[in-house]
Amino acid sequence: MNSKTRSKSVDISLERGRDYSRARISTRLSGLRQVRARSQSAVQAIHRQLFARRHHNTEDAPYCLPNDDEEVDRLDQQHYVLRALFGRNYLAPIQAPAYVLDIGAGTGTWQMEMAAEFPDSQFIGIDISPIQPTSCLPSNCQFEMVNMLEGLPYQNHRFDYVHQRMVSLGVPTDRWDMLLSEHARVCRPGGWLELLETDWAPCDGGPGAQQLTHYIRELCKARDCEPRETANLTSQIEEAGFGDVRRLRVQLPIGGWGGLIGTQARHVVLSAWEAMRGPMLEHGVATNEQLDETFALLEAELVEQPMWLCLVVYIGQRRAD
Repeated sequence: MNSKTRSKSVDISLERGRDYSRARISTRLSGLRQVRARSQSAVQAIHRQLFARRHHNTEDAPYCLPNDDEEVDRLDQQHYVLRALFGRNYLAPIQAPAYVLDIGAGTGTWQMEMAAEFPDSQFIGIDISPIQPTSCLPSNCQFEMVNMLEGLPYQNHRFDYVHQRMVSLGVPTDRWDMLLSEHARVCRPGGWLELLETDWAPCDGGPGAQQLTHYIRELCKARDCEPRETANLTSQIEEAGFGDVRRLRVQLPIGGWGGLIGTQARHVVLSAWEAMRGPMLEHGVATNEQLDETFALLEAELVEQPMWLCLVVYIGQRRAD
């Protein structure tokens, strides 16, 4: 580790009193969905069907969650849960970044909110699934279909702030160094990097949670990714070119015991776990009957005891070359 850098780890468990009810979220989503329509031919070329769910069609990308309307709803609800948990859309000490890159843009909601908050900044969001709005965008906001695993198609030092969130299921085991090097390459000296990731395994819980964790691990092994690596990226981020790297470990409550955030997180996280069913069946990780039994146990455990999803945030400032 560079002697001029330092790593800090902080445990955080937060709850905010803002109303992020599903009814309020669904009203907003119905408006966003209207501007996400694409031609049928384009949909067939870039997507594939897997056990009644639509997924990306990029062969070398291991990301296993779908990208259909149901997942669009879940991703937007996930955004509101995370915003409520942290109380804001970003933690890096940015002030007025001229150019911002959002890696794994998803539905684009984070970026559009940030574009409204920073109207003088230019935002580019990239994803392998073009599920972002195609009209009614802020003038300082654009989206591009890019596979981050093929490198970032931008010039050196282009961005003042590089943001990445919840893409751990899409990074092959041996590609983190390459990806972080690309983050550093496109970030200007003095600019900021912010990552928010999870390994998607339930923390605490009983036999149902333990069995689901086993299935998730086996699915990731079959798809050549290891989300658990996101728990210890500090040294790799530093080696890529970032200094003053901070690591924050955050506990997201799952269930009504966690208040409004926990109630909404329960739906968001359970829906993500259920969305892994198709890929698990495809890779022979478990049968439908085994998954039904596991989810039934998990539902009961969520009623009886606290459960968490462990998140980790990294913030680092780009060093001069």
